[in-house]
Amino acid sequence: MQVYKIIVILAQPIEYNTSSMIRTRNIMNALSDLGYNLVCFSPFADNKNIYYSTDDGHRENIKIVQYGTKISREQHKQNETGLKGKFMSLLYKRYKRYDLFGSSIFCVKYRKKIAIAVEKCDIILTFSDPKTAHILGGYIKKKNPHLTYIQQWGDPMADDITGTSKLPYFLKKWIEKKLLARADKICYVSPVTMESQKLLFPELTEKIYFTPTPCEKIIYNKKMGKTIKIGYVGSYHSVARNIIPFYNAAKSVPQIQFEFIGDSELELEETENIKVCGRQPHHMLEEYIKSYDVLVCLMNHHGTQIPGKIFNYAGTDKEILVIQDGEYGNKIKTYFEKYNRFVFVDNKEREIIKILHQYLRDGIKQRTPLDDFMPESAARQLISIGGI
Repeated sequence: MQVYKIIVILAQPIEYNTSSMIRTRNIMNALSDLGYNLVCFSPFADNKNIYYSTDDGHRENIKIVQYGTKISREQHKQNETGLKGKFMSLLYKRYKRYDLFGSSIFCVKYRKKIAIAVEKCDIILTFSDPKTAHILGGYIKKKNPHLTYIQQWGDPMADDITGTSKLPYFLKKWIEKKLLARADKICYVSPVTMESQKLLFPELTEKIYFTPTPCEKIIYNKKMGKTIKIGYVGSYHSVARNIIPFYNAAKSVPQIQFEFIGDSELELEETENIKVCGRQPHHMLEEYIKSYDVLVCLMNHHGTQIPGKIFNYAGTDKEILVIQDGEYGNKIKTYFEKYNRFVFVDNKEREIIKILHQYLRDGIKQRTPLDDFMPESAARQLISIGGI
């Protein structure tokens, strides 16, 4: 059996515990376990970043090549208080109005160094977000056209519901097509996004595929206590998700304990049965999740994207309550219903209250983890799409 060498190019530090980096690490680890040799190019991390973790979670036999510039404590202070820092901050605020790539765009200037370092590899993988990784991957592919280049997208660009760029839609679409055209295969982590992208870019249809977000199998074996405890973990910014019906339903059922953990511009009020916390370090989330009887996944109220936690939770033995929302809610529900693993409810206060009372009446049963979304399965799909 030929042992293939895979180059992974990131535009966000591998040490960051964002949803895209957790997905990336899970796939990288699975590929390593399957016997592939991996070299990952990752920008230096900012240890002051809220997503930074010393427990980066990747296999020791995956070679990490860091690029860019390290940021020292002194540089942090200069960046925050210095005249140059204030000027750059003002300049960036103006640029941000039209920006599609965020601060990761500065990674592009290292593309030539990365291209020189890429030798004797067989496959290039780039993951987003951030989408800058696909700029880097496209440059490497241009310099090495014989390589197989696979992109995996978490969110699309032109139809990204969380995008704030004021660029006209046709320009976003044009830039997105430029990025997609360089790839040999393009993968999306939502089957609904895959279908909508095929309609948006019909000339690229044969390149476009769906690959699920990989999860990790975690067995909690939690025994039911006297009180049911339900947790929502993740951001709930109103631009993407409407948390209010669920929150109001929680207030209406005081027999159940609820926790809302994550960042948002909304300020939810705590009650006797509701605890509200801001964003927590990744290593602490596991303890929170372990204590819950039910995990809640709230769909976006617009667009085709699927919150990654619906995949992540599928690897646990917990009850998963999916609050359905948005114009594509029914399509997303249809895809996941076939697994008989999730409980769906419309994002309406009355409907959610009915489900909560059903939990009180019938109790919570331990569920079976879903093997279809395990990292090895997701990694095999990704590589097989590339013809390897």
